[in-house]
Amino acid sequence: MADQFGELGLFDEAEFARMLSIRALLAAGRTAESQRVVWSRDNRKVSLEVRLMRHLTAAELARADGRSGQVMAELRAGLSLVDSRRARMGSLDMRTGAAGLGLDLARAGLAAALERGSPRMVFDWSERCRAQAFRHRPVRPPHDEASAEALAELRQLSQWIRTNPAQARQEPRLRERCLELERLLREKVWQSPGEREGNALSSSRAVTDELAAANLAMLSLLNVGGQLLGLVVRDHRISLHPLGDYAPMAEAARKLSADLSALAGRNRPARIREVIAASARRQRAILGGTLLAPLLPALHGTNRAGGTNHTAGANRADGTNRVDGANRADSTNRVDGTIREGGVSGVGGANGASRANRASGIVIVPTGALSGVPWSLCDELSGLPIVVAPSALAWMTAQRNRRAPAPGGGPVLVAGPDLDYAEAEIRTVAAIHQGSRELVGEKATVEDTLAALNGAQLVHLAAHGHHERENVLFSRLDLRDGPLMAYDLQRLELAPRHVVLSACDLGQSVVRSGDEILGFTAALLYLGTPTVISSVTPIPDDVAAHVMTAYHREIARGAEPAAALAIACEGQESASFLCFGSG
Repeated sequence: MADQFGELGLFDEAEFARMLSIRALLAAGRTAESQRVVWSRDNRKVSLEVRLMRHLTAAELARADGRSGQVMAELRAGLSLVDSRRARMGSLDMRTGAAGLGLDLARAGLAAALERGSPRMVFDWSERCRAQAFRHRPVRPPHDEASAEALAELRQLSQWIRTNPAQARQEPRLRERCLELERLLREKVWQSPGEREGNALSSSRAVTDELAAANLAMLSLLNVGGQLLGLVVRDHRISLHPLGDYAPMAEAARKLSADLSALAGRNRPARIREVIAASARRQRAILGGTLLAPLLPALHGTNRAGGTNHTAGANRADGTNRVDGANRADSTNRVDGTIREGGVSGVGGANGASRANRASGIVIVPTGALSGVPWSLCDELSGLPIVVAPSALAWMTAQRNRRAPAPGGGPVLVAGPDLDYAEAEIRTVAAIHQGSRELVGEKATVEDTLAALNGAQLVHLAAHGHHERENVLFSRLDLRDGPLMAYDLQRLELAPRHVVLSACDLGQSVVRSGDEILGFTAALLYLGTPTVISSVTPIPDDVAAHVMTAYHREIARGAEPAAALAIACEGQESASFLCFGSG
């Protein structure tokens, strides 16, 4: 078949056919035959896809020969090509989609790291595979005349649809026109060139040092072949814990989100609310008992027996940095390519750790559907400051941004229309933070809000929020003259430092391959905002008002954002606010 493609001048297809034949022979155990297939490594005039397939094929051949170092070298080289392509893209939409190009390389790298049995290597490789778009600086979208006109028309139409819902339902062409304008704006941004340079990957040593300095622990979750793994980083140690099937945890996360959304609705009969609340408690118990409870001893530094452990920086002569559970008397749970069940001895809970040893907070790096879990509602983490980050690198970058010199100016407080509590909430927050700038009523326009957001130290936005799953860059907040969209945020020259979104759903994200995320909160994080407070489900108005008031009081007293949120949400079973980025 490869020869036939070649005769037709289809050279890329011919190369693909040769490499697929090699991989098929390897998969069938016919290694000697696979090594006799003639294939080229000349990368001139071939597509990126062919080059990536060549690296993957070379890695599989090296693995068959037992050359583990060459396996990793080939896979790293392939992912570097993906990153180079990503760096040339100016569109956040396209950058987050680029991970699909290297999906097979990433999976092969994680499998190889797991075979080596080194938690440090698994951690480092996981950071090569997730949320890589955060390595690159944002590029402002084009603001040419055509884009400006399309954006103005989109905002005007969206405003009319919001304020005239009954008439809008009779005019479906208006919504179709909105989708057409969104598509036009997205395609304009696709043409924007990117910047070649990106942030270097954070080493495991740098991450462990940063966490230890802040007395924090990190839980990084991975879905490898349908199995959920937890990497726990604490006290300069990294341990790897198998957590069973991913699917039940993802299902519990989706059900919990649906239950909390239903509980936020008004005028439900008491009996129905009781049934929904009971279901929400069950889902929290599944997530807490199955996923979190076994990890608490490692997170709080009280148990070294479970899982596979590695002390960062304790290098062996062979370079593998491996502490193999199969060779230790205190562990029988070596993590290998088959990912065995079990992993952590002892069932924890916050009571399992002494107060002196407990981490002062936990950074959670979720995966897939678990990105929408309101972690602070799980009993196992009750009262603990929780930060959610797309990757360890994204958290490290946010930490550095938080330490940068603070800009001047008072807090910016914005109230959107058609919310009974919004202006009262803004007045309450303004009384807490002296010198605030209030944008309410006719002042709460898109352009005035964007101007105030630019480089602001603290921003509080109380408005209706909408997470657009089908077109996430147009997730939005409703303001007086139309929607403020995630797309608009890319126009800011300076990222605001600390943004509080008192709005439904805007902590949600669409998660793409490689745990790349898109959404309103994600847009702020990409921009460089270190701390974003937002909710992953709708929240009852009275609960939101209570939490927001309590949160700002704690911030005014000098509390860190995650700690302030933990105090503000205490006892509120429907408060799905999370601290994203750093805090």
